[in-house]
Amino acid sequence: MKKALKYLLFILLSVAFSIFIFYLYVEDNTVEVFGLYYIAPPTGLLTGIIFLLINHFFLKKQTNKTTYYLTRALLYVLLYVIICSILLFGGDIIYELSN
Repeated sequence: MKKALKYLLFILLSVAFSIFIFYLYVEDNTVEVFGLYYIAPPTGLLTGIIFLLINHFFLKKQTNKTTYYLTRALLYVLLYVIICSILLFGGDIIYELSN
């Protein structure tokens, strides 16, 4: 139960981080405010879930503390950039493929 609460807290902090990053990115344009409210929370949620899955299945067995934290930080930032760019600039890919 304690680990589940830690994972839930991590996902909530990931969503908050995503909203904060989008808030810094957004100017006072109504189109970009759309990204703040409708793209930032799913980006943080997906990044948090995918990061936890990759961490659990692939990155558990590192012993060096320096590479342990550096690897996870770089993985999180890389996942965030990829998912953010897909959701922000990708559009509706299924709609584009069906037409």
